Amino acid sequence: MNLEFDCQHTYPAGFTMELSFQTEHQCTVLLGPSGSGKTSVLAMIAGTMQPNAGRITIDDQVVFDSQEGICVPPQHRGVGYVFQQTHLFPHMSVLDNLRFGRRWRSPQNTAIDFDRMVEMLEIQNLLERRPANLSGGEKQRVAMGRALASGPRLLLMDEPVAHVDLELRLKIVRYLQELLEEWEVPVIYVTHSPQEASSFSGQILKIRDGRMDSELAPKMLP
Repeated sequence: MNLEFDCQHTYPAGFTMELSFQTEHQCTVLLGPSGSGKTSVLAMIAGTMQPNAGRITIDDQVVFDSQEGICVPPQHRGVGYVFQQTHLFPHMSVLDNLRFGRRWRSPQNTAIDFDRMVEMLEIQNLLERRPANLSGGEKQRVAMGRALASGPRLLLMDEPVAHVDLELRLKIVRYLQELLEEWEVPVIYVTHSPQEASSFSGQILKIRDGRMDSELAPKMLP
């Protein structure tokens, strides 16, 4: 997977983001403090936010180009998204939430073995439950499963373990590493924790105040 990102955006409050980077790594971590622009990068890649200007390509497909007037709708970008808040459908069972993810899979997307994914995430016993009856860690595993069920060519993860304790955080990161290794799905992972960032192999990009931190980025993770 090759991702090229070069975008500029000014928010109503006056904050300006100007970021440019390219990555071909299976895992790219965006590391920086809250309010630095990390989540906006994911939203722009996913197509849920349109920058003022710039260009974004995924695997040589231009999904956004302000000069050419190109803006591919989110559902046609082949991108999976896991948010800080899981956004599971409360009226649906876990199984139905996972099946909803499969509705987004297009023919060119990666085929994810549904039963294998459920097994790896250890959510077999949760399938008939509803989100209200799940713990925080269980909700995050289901959210990961729903995103993967669409067979994305790129998975975006916005601080998915920010609201769980350290032990559970490391466990969920392990689940993610196993899933990425099994299906080789590239991921852009956002975090403000250097310890969490160091859990992955790949590239780390440090963002601060809407710009690349020239002193620390890019850097290769061990």
